[in-house]
Amino acid sequence: MEICFPKTKEKQNPVLQNFSDEVDEINRTNTGISELLAKLRRYQNKILADETLMNELAYYIEPLTKLDTANKYFGESIYCELTFDVKKHLIYSEDKEIPKVLLLTGETGVGKSLFCKNLQREMLSREFGSQDPDKRLWLPIYVELPSLNNPKEEAAFEALIRELSLTKDEVHLLLAPKRLRDPLLPSLLFIFDGFDGIEALYHHQNHSLSHGGADDDLKENFYMSNKFGELCQDARLIITCREENLQDIKRRDLLFAPIDENSSEKSTTPGSFLERKIAPFNDEQITCYLKKYCIFHETFVNKKRSEREESPSLPSDSTKSLSWQWVKEFEAMIDKYKLRESARIPFILSTLTHVLPDIWNQESLSKPKSAKSLSPQLLIELFVSKTIKSIVQNESTATLREGELQLIEKRTRQAQFLALKASGYVLNAGVKYPEKTTIDNERLISELNPLVKKYNNNFRYKFCHPLFLEFFVAKSIEEEIIRISTSSNPEKINPKELFLNQKLLTSKASHYSIILFLRESLQRGKLTSNQLVNLTLLSRPTDAKSQKEVEKSQEDACFTSQSPFAVAAANAITILNTSGYDFSHHDFRKICVPGANLSYGIFEGTDFTGANLKGVDFTRAWLKDANLAEANLEGIELGELPSLKSADSAVKGIAYSANGKYFAAQTPDKVIIFENVGTNKLLWKELRSLPGSFPKKADSPFSVDEKRFVTEIKNNLVIWDIASGKPLLDCNLDLITKEKDVLSFNVDHMELLLQKLFCDPGPGKKTILKYNVTSGSWTTFPASCLDRLSHSDISPKCRDLIILGDDRRAVTLYNMKTGKPLLKQRKQARFCKFSLDGSQILSRLAEGDLHVSDMKRGYTVKSYNAKTDYLGLNHLSWLYYDGRLMLWTSGRFLYAHDVASAKRYSSIPLRVRYSVFQCSDGPWYCLSPGSNRLALEDMDHSNIFWFGSLFDLTNTSQQSYSPLRGANNFKGLNLEGTIIDYSSGLSEENIRAFKLRGDYREFTEDDIARLFQSDCAGKITDISFANKKLTDISIRIIGRDSKWTDLRKLDLSKNVLGDEKGELIGKQRSWPNLEEISLHATNIGDKTAVAIACNPTWKNMKKIQLSQNTIGIAGAEAIGKNKIWENLESLDLYRNQIHDTGASCIGDNRNWKKLTFLNLGYNLIREYSTLMLFCSNTTWKNIKSLSFQGNPVELQDKDAISLIKSVVSEQLEVLYLPQATFDNALLYYLKYAEPQTVIEISAHYKGYNKMTAGVIGGNLNWSSLKKLDLSKNLIADEGGVKIGSNVSWHNLEELDLSVNSLEAKSGIAIGSNTTWTKLWSLNLEGNKIGTEGACMIGKNEAWVSLRVLNLGFNFIGHKGAIGLSKNKTWTNLVTLALHNNGLREGGVIALAKNKTWTNLRTLVLYKNNIGDKGAQALSQNTTWTSLLILNLSTNWISDEGAVALGRNEAWTKLQFLNLGDNKIRRKGATGLGSNMAWTDLRMLNLQKNMIGPEGMEGLSQNTSWMRLEMLNLGHNSIGPQGASALASNTTWRNLQVLTLEYNLIKAAGAAALSKNSDWSQLITLDLSENDIGPEGAAHLSKNTSWENLQKLNLYFNSIKEEGVEELAKNKTWTKLKVIILYSNGKKWEEAEGLSKSTWCPERFGVENVRKLTQNPHWPNLQIVS
Repeated sequence: MEICFPKTKEKQNPVLQNFSDEVDEINRTNTGISELLAKLRRYQNKILADETLMNELAYYIEPLTKLDTANKYFGESIYCELTFDVKKHLIYSEDKEIPKVLLLTGETGVGKSLFCKNLQREMLSREFGSQDPDKRLWLPIYVELPSLNNPKEEAAFEALIRELSLTKDEVHLLLAPKRLRDPLLPSLLFIFDGFDGIEALYHHQNHSLSHGGADDDLKENFYMSNKFGELCQDARLIITCREENLQDIKRRDLLFAPIDENSSEKSTTPGSFLERKIAPFNDEQITCYLKKYCIFHETFVNKKRSEREESPSLPSDSTKSLSWQWVKEFEAMIDKYKLRESARIPFILSTLTHVLPDIWNQESLSKPKSAKSLSPQLLIELFVSKTIKSIVQNESTATLREGELQLIEKRTRQAQFLALKASGYVLNAGVKYPEKTTIDNERLISELNPLVKKYNNNFRYKFCHPLFLEFFVAKSIEEEIIRISTSSNPEKINPKELFLNQKLLTSKASHYSIILFLRESLQRGKLTSNQLVNLTLLSRPTDAKSQKEVEKSQEDACFTSQSPFAVAAANAITILNTSGYDFSHHDFRKICVPGANLSYGIFEGTDFTGANLKGVDFTRAWLKDANLAEANLEGIELGELPSLKSADSAVKGIAYSANGKYFAAQTPDKVIIFENVGTNKLLWKELRSLPGSFPKKADSPFSVDEKRFVTEIKNNLVIWDIASGKPLLDCNLDLITKEKDVLSFNVDHMELLLQKLFCDPGPGKKTILKYNVTSGSWTTFPASCLDRLSHSDISPKCRDLIILGDDRRAVTLYNMKTGKPLLKQRKQARFCKFSLDGSQILSRLAEGDLHVSDMKRGYTVKSYNAKTDYLGLNHLSWLYYDGRLMLWTSGRFLYAHDVASAKRYSSIPLRVRYSVFQCSDGPWYCLSPGSNRLALEDMDHSNIFWFGSLFDLTNTSQQSYSPLRGANNFKGLNLEGTIIDYSSGLSEENIRAFKLRGDYREFTEDDIARLFQSDCAGKITDISFANKKLTDISIRIIGRDSKWTDLRKLDLSKNVLGDEKGELIGKQRSWPNLEEISLHATNIGDKTAVAIACNPTWKNMKKIQLSQNTIGIAGAEAIGKNKIWENLESLDLYRNQIHDTGASCIGDNRNWKKLTFLNLGYNLIREYSTLMLFCSNTTWKNIKSLSFQGNPVELQDKDAISLIKSVVSEQLEVLYLPQATFDNALLYYLKYAEPQTVIEISAHYKGYNKMTAGVIGGNLNWSSLKKLDLSKNLIADEGGVKIGSNVSWHNLEELDLSVNSLEAKSGIAIGSNTTWTKLWSLNLEGNKIGTEGACMIGKNEAWVSLRVLNLGFNFIGHKGAIGLSKNKTWTNLVTLALHNNGLREGGVIALAKNKTWTNLRTLVLYKNNIGDKGAQALSQNTTWTSLLILNLSTNWISDEGAVALGRNEAWTKLQFLNLGDNKIRRKGATGLGSNMAWTDLRMLNLQKNMIGPEGMEGLSQNTSWMRLEMLNLGHNSIGPQGASALASNTTWRNLQVLTLEYNLIKAAGAAALSKNSDWSQLITLDLSENDIGPEGAAHLSKNTSWENLQKLNLYFNSIKEEGVEELAKNKTWTKLKVIILYSNGKKWEEAEGLSKSTWCPERFGVENVRKLTQNPHWPNLQIVS
């Protein structure tokens, strides 16, 4: 409920208890309440009557925010209105955990302040005067944080006292708890704007608040420091901050949300924090803003119209038409100057509306070259200049031009003075600011209005937008750089007075815009690169001062410099780098630039000898042959991914194990296996070498459990044990493969699949054989139905086999045991592949479609045309498919696609030494299925491999550079030939990067001894020597050391310690502050465990990791009896030899009250009672994770449930039992859910079975449940019946059980349920409820609110459709999906007769074989007048049905019509074209029909589809005549996407299309496979009307060299981004001299391709494929 202040009612005040005496005294009379309400009403009236605010909100456009969810079917981002989202989730939230704080972020200028002001005004104005006492009142109080005197501690008090003019007593009364506050008083919504203006108070700029350890550095919290939890517990907060100020902070809740004081770790109260980011404007919002602007500037529009003769003559009284005309003029200007992306920022958009008209009329700036130079920074500069000029003209009495210019200069200086002062700069004594010593701030502020304004009720000021302030700061710095460059003695300049030397400008703080302004000055010639280079060199030492004296001259919180000009030099080189300056072979010896941002810079051969580069960001920098000797490299950032360099010079292939533990590289004579010995990151260590090579016909040489490895040695298969390196089995293949072809080899099942060859190749003469390598047994599998076998794939568990005939016949799925076909796909296919779990089949059909089929149910899960996006599948060299993700290579790229959305989300360039088409030794890239990590060969060096997630590799392989960097560094980090010596400042990651990619020596024992036995050893807190780095000498050094008195963390994991050396570590008494110790996989046993447990000095121990060792009963008993680890939080004993006796001692411990993590997985616990001892331990109330996985305990389902229910801790998130894993959600629902709290259950893809579904369905307490999502599980009919029979979920609104195994009984149970009266969405897609289930659902009359019903893929048949059509209560039904159900004509005829579904908007009926009669029945329907979307593809509709549909006049709102893949010809197309009722049609799909040229002529006669945007006519044989008819249509002026693939329009058709002048909005044109030739390409290039064209597909058109040369001449397609020329010649080759991301499609000639890529009229061209 929004705020409304009722008049005071006469009533007797309640007696307040447990509150302050002040509040008691005020509440004894009505006077206090009356006066307070009167002040609130006055505040309300003041805001609503504020004309300045009204004018400021005149152009307000509601901003959007991106939701976390994605479109289920298309994988697209979803945006919603920000006001709606804030009200729903913050102000009127009905969640169990009510949020307290909303952080609102966004780019600079995106409209955060404007949104807050509008939200306050809207809440104050809505329902004004209402006196309903039951409604909750809200008082929104908007305040700018920088205007407060003490925003860190008294923000609430100051806001109430200043904004509302309240007394302290009234403030206490308003802040009283809700139960004690007068019911007439509203709740408070504080809107704090501009946190970035006070961020210096919280000292977080240099910290990254990740879980890695920086959380403790953040000492302050806005919510806690202002005591909101104590003063106003039910208040809500909205806090705004610029996104760039928080971009390094991962845990933003720790800065703003209430801190959970009961938690042992630093964390916030669950559910108390929300974050939303304002999205930039989309095109529609830009148009709306311009519309408002033009309406409010009618006089300006009239004036401009009279000045411009080319403007159309409009009626003088037509303000609307006039404003709309000038909206188009503005948009034309925006596009002309390439400002569309800049205009998405509202502030920039408002700026350019003031500036662009002036630029438009200046001939010097109207040229294309000048238009390209416009940037947001230049627009702001022009706007500021224009504003200052108007200020001077309004106030100046000077008549001379000189006097006016002097006054402008004065006002500019005054603005610079205020900007520097507001930013905290010390003013330079060498620069004179007019009247700066005697100036009156208030008078100065009034003189600079509207650039500067004063805060309310005090003398503080602020710039109207932060970009104004940053512009004037940048201008002062620019003038300073020019002054220094012209100085005869720059060394004598006082460094303390330089603005550039006072603050380090980085891309990660609020100085981001200042850098951009200075970069703009550099690019426009106001500054020169020499000036900045000389300023950088100014940091070199010039005299013999001692280092201490120099350090005293420069004090900085971030670092200690060795030069007084260090900050200025760092800023200068950063600005140079952002402009794309090439630093190659520069002499930068002994410069001092700590903290500079040199990411993506080019420094080939640059000399940094002796330079101070502390904290410099060298991410992806080109440092080849650079000299870094004697340089300070402490804290540098190189941005490298984990890597591995093979010593062998001829690697032939690589392979990754299932979970990423091992990596193998194949050389000519052996296979090298590497092991990942890193704990939290990848760190490869060579494990062993094995003879032979990778086995042929095997997907991977590793077994899934990562225990075995297979090599092939001279036609022998050898199975190896990876851990020991011993051979387990040797199998000779000579006899086995005699007269047989090997089809595949499964490493896990040790089975060969072979095809037996016969001399007489007749029908039925081929047989498939399966040979078990371990047992030597044969299994015969007849495949007589296929005479020729070209492709096959076997399921991961060797249960099923896909066979594809050599003649491109059907894909057939066979059962390996019975030999019977399980599934047959009749359409021709090119290849087929099982998913990793064997549940789905991926097949590419001959005509280009991609099908994902469910193996068990036999239907197509996903089907879409992949001809354009999946070209790589035609020339497949390697494929990976896991059911969700597809990866393959084509050409020199690795493509990754999402199966659900059918969209590509990454393409990674692969620059290998051989063509992937010819490489037979093995792939140069491989993926670990379990960890989704990918290994790639290095782009520039052989035998170096990089490892990372797909997201990481996509970011590094594509040009995802910092927005500050403009240089063409396409190659990324290069340390080849870099000169560097030992530096203690280098991190371990940096050392590894230099070892792999540069020249750097190894650490020696002397280095270790010198480093850790030095005088500074007492300051060491963390030591990590993990991953087998230590020798016996090193271990003894560590064990006997007595100087590490402040040691907190010790990590010696994966070193060969043994029990004796481990015991030496455990008995160490000189580390009293030790908190964490890790001896993971160090071969220790009971002696070490006893020593650690009995060490009396380790009282602060928090984390102990002893996993993968040999600790037994004695060690476990000693650990369990420990009484001094009162702070212990984590204990990991995974994979030891602990029996029930030792485990019982641990489970009986009563001292570890803070324990949150305990792992006893894979030990020797056998008793159920031992597990119960752990679960029922009453001391461990904070335990979050318990693991007993892999122990030999036999548990029944009832035992598992008993253990869950016995758990004492309410914080438990994960419980791993020996035979079952219960995740957080299920555990919560089974044990902790209170009846009134469970509102939503989303557990799709969890693998829940019928038992889980039964538990959920049998719950009778969740009366508040609104949403239940159990889609994509393994729920069978029994579980579905249990859910459908539940009668207690009276509030259920959404139910999703799609893609399970439900059958008729489930459908009947669900349809019989009459208690779900609020149900509005039911999704049962992908089940088998059949006719009976559908009929029962149709009989349900209780679901009066039903809006969405999805029963696709359910085999309901025509009888099921008839049953559904009889329903008369679903009057609100909006969406009905019955696709792929075999409805035929009878079912559709029944549906069309329904008169109840008057609100139906979406009807999905594809793949139902409804035929012409079904289409005719639909066309006669007059009830569905609101229908928007109709999908009738693949339904055997011919001309009669199409003509009938074209006669429909009821669907006047129809927008999307899909009739693809039917049998429509000439008459049908003509009938559709004659329709005059579908005036709102946006998309028409007639793909894969046969309308021909006559049909195209009939369709083109249409004159009513004026809004048509997408037209798909692919595969229709329209020919040149049809193309000419299409081009002659003058109605479809809004056409944006036109697909004409495979229509053989020839050159004549291309010529006709090119002459069309009406399709000015066309964005995508697909003319693939049309044989237009060079002549057609020449005609297309002459087009002058397709100004918005972005994508042109000319695949397979034989345009040859002449066509490419003609295309390059086009000057109209200025927005062209993608041009596809594949298969227009003979071969692919890389064009010399082109960008590394651009590939020559074939032998067109280098010069011709260069003309394409360097066409000055195509500046946005990105891909030539």
